[in-house]
Amino acid sequence: MNKNKKMFLGLFFLLFFSSIFSFVPETYAVGLQYTLLEKIPGFDSTNGDLPGYITAVYNVALAVVVLSAVLMVSIGGFMYLTSAGNTATMGTAKGIIFDAIIGLVLALSAWVLLNTINSDLTNVSMNGLSATPGETLTVPATPTGPAPTPGSGSGCGGYAVSGINSNQCNDASQALSDLLKCMYDKNPNTKVNSISDSAGFARCKNQWSSNICAHAKTSCHYGGGSGHPECTQSLAADLSTTGVSAQAIIDAASACGGRVNNEGNHIHVSVPSSCCTL
Repeated sequence: MNKNKKMFLGLFFLLFFSSIFSFVPETYAVGLQYTLLEKIPGFDSTNGDLPGYITAVYNVALAVVVLSAVLMVSIGGFMYLTSAGNTATMGTAKGIIFDAIIGLVLALSAWVLLNTINSDLTNVSMNGLSATPGETLTVPATPTGPAPTPGSGSGCGGYAVSGINSNQCNDASQALSDLLKCMYDKNPNTKVNSISDSAGFARCKNQWSSNICAHAKTSCHYGGGSGHPECTQSLAADLSTTGVSAQAIIDAASACGGRVNNEGNHIHVSVPSSCCTL
């Protein structure tokens, strides 16, 4: 078996592993959250899970295989047209074209099978604001909770934001806004880098997808997810530790009655609630 066929068969087996991991129970998936060191197209680099990671790798590999197959067919066709009747060159050209087509068929068959098993596994968005094919992006609902306190930083408690649109502050519940305001009074030297999600609070609360939403399905960022429709705003915030003492943030959150989880490059803080734990 030549090298090209081995590569395409390897991609085919990757399909099955990705489909197996994609059915990891939700209760275990939370424990598979981690921070990714290298960015993969279609996969959030700050929060993710193992099934989503494997799916992203598969989609990137599939794109590479399709482009490679097109390139090899073009090269084989050029060799065949310029062979000038040379039997050896024509045979080599036919072999290249045949191997490329077989590899492409295997790769696309794998995609079709994966899509049949679970269509969500092939719906990778390359942009947190993009809807996947055949899917309508839900416009975030207007928050129904109490309005943020005037002058409190639009729900972020006075903190500036980093890496996100400041509109996420509008997704903060009054309890979260009060917690952040209390923390800001004790330690103003940091920034908020997540309140809800760039894909929208309502989108990730009601139609969560690991390929689009940055946090876990039942995260406090989404008010506990679809299982808790009574929690209509975010109950958590991530605060950056860049150039700031993580312990200072933790101490401020603890002093203000918040629940704290140190996630390395940021501190996850949430308000006590029966809707969620993290």
